[in-house]
Amino acid sequence: MANSQISVTEGSGKNIATYSFTESTTKELQRVSLNDSTGAAITTLPVSIATNTPVGNVAHDAADSGAPIKVGSKAVSALSGVTLVASLDRNDGTSDLDGALIVRNNYTLGDLVSGNASNTDGSSTQVIASSGAGVKTYITDVTLSNTSSSNIYVELKDGTTVKWTFPVPANGGVTHHFASPLAGTAATAWNFDPSAATTTVYCSAAGFKSKI
Repeated sequence: MANSQISVTEGSGKNIATYSFTESTTKELQRVSLNDSTGAAITTLPVSIATNTPVGNVAHDAADSGAPIKVGSKAVSALSGVTLVASLDRNDGTSDLDGALIVRNNYTLGDLVSGNASNTDGSSTQVIASSGAGVKTYITDVTLSNTSSSNIYVELKDGTTVKWTFPVPANGGVTHHFASPLAGTAATAWNFDPSAATTTVYCSAAGFKSKI
């Protein structure tokens, strides 16, 4: 089918815009070309009459410029009632009924990891398994309990590398939250290693996994 164009000119005859149509039973506007003060083309914008789709003026990863565009969200009373989308689908941003955006720190719920283990012989013991090739495990919370009558310390290890040392008193314990999550090495388990054999040392740990 042939295409038609309509040019818009100012009094001097200079072309300031061009509207392109596809010829069919009805003329359908396809795009608009805008020109600068000299008549040279600035940009061409796609147009859909049925669904007018805004086009951003800056591409992904390009230098930011211009005024921000306000973004809306879908309000929900509870996330438990939201229907899950498939992985890689587009998704609505979510807010509560007051309009406050709902966000999570550091991770999605699918990336949460945790473990619990005990030791009596003072050897290094796994508490959280490796998250797999290319994936690191970050620790956010640790609790250590010592039911013996001996004061000890416990090393938290990324594999065999000591990343944190906790004093764990006799018949007591310690709980720690890492405000800055403690990063492990990719494809490496987290272990805890008591300084001596005692009956019994317990370790509970939680965190999340990430490729970064």
